[in-house]
Amino acid sequence: MSKIYSKAVICGNANFELKLPLPEVWLKKCILGSVLVVREDHSKKTDPIRGWGSLSSVSNREVYWGVVEDSIYVDPEYQGMGIGNLLLGN
Repeated sequence: MSKIYSKAVICGNANFELKLPLPEVWLKKCILGSVLVVREDHSKKTDPIRGWGSLSSVSNREVYWGVVEDSIYVDPEYQGMGIGNLLLGN
């Protein structure tokens, strides 16, 4: 996941990060259990990750309870193949 995320940080148009944070830092922002992963062969957990998505809280304020930000990252080599739509549930 960090390989795909680092490519998004480098390109500069996918998030507001200027440098790659440690995985435990950005994973801490994700709502527990909200990370989805797409592999080339879903039956093999050793296959490389082609894309992933997560949910994070927009705010801790009560008025924003249940409002989330979705983040979708797809390996640039696999973009345009429907992985983003799969992660979004379309």
